Parts: sequence; structure tokens; C-alpha cells
Amino acid sequence: MDTTTTGESLEVASIAIEKKSILVVIPRETDEQDRQRALTTLVTGPARTVQVPLGVLSPPLVIVGTAHLPGSYGTGLVRADANQFARFFSVTNARITLADGSSLEAPIILVNRDEVSAMARTAESSIPRLPALLGLDRDT
Repeated sequence: MDTTTTGESLEVASIAIEKKSILVVIPRETDEQDRQRALTTLVTGPARTVQVPLGVLSPPLVIVGTAHLPGSYGTGLVRADANQFARFFSVTNARITLADGSSLEAPIILVNRDEVSAMARTAESSIPRLPALLGLDRDT
């Protein structure tokens, strides 16, 4: 089941979308996909990643959460380039703030690196305040 931009539900068997038109994906895995991922992790071991608190601007969205970078990532600046991020990179404990100030939270999202305008490492304590600092929070 999918939702259109007008809020109406639309059910489709499959759909072709250009990757460049996707800003963020909220994954929904089936039980079979969960089992397959668990089996793969059991055989190959978990991927080594570095967790980085991050604020991301991908107009018209502001995303805050914890990015998971390759284990080879150091402590330098974060940039939306292929050396640091996969085409779609994961952000956990994500809060997505829309242009109208509304927001939604998801345990994990995938962000399209090519659609990121700006990003910055943030202190854990400042992550909830990022939309307010950008003037996107209704409560300010």
C-alpha cells in the first residue's frame, strides 16, 4: 500500500522510480527479508560501522539522527560524497521535519546522498533542536 501526495492510498504491484527522485526511504521489510538478513549477518558477521550524530538538509526535509558510516571513517568533517556515504545511507532514530514544520520519526531511514545539500556532525544534545534552529519547528 502506498500513499499519494494527496494522501489517498494507492495499491500497486510494482513501480519504476528513478533513484534521483527519492529523498528518503522508510524501509518496511517482510518476515522473509528479516530472516534472510539475519542469516547473512550470521554467516558474514555484522558490518563494522561508526555511529555519527548527524543533521542533514535535503530540501525540503531536515533530517536528524544517527548516521552509520563505514568502519574506515575517521573523525573529520562529514560530506555527502561517495568516499564517506553509500548512495543511500542509513540513519537510525531519525526525525524528519517537513517544510510545513510537521515531523515524523522512524527507527531507521535511508537517505539519498545525492540529494543532500548540507550535513553536519551534531552533538547528541543538539539533535532535537536542529529544526528549531533552522526555523522549521512550530514550537519556537
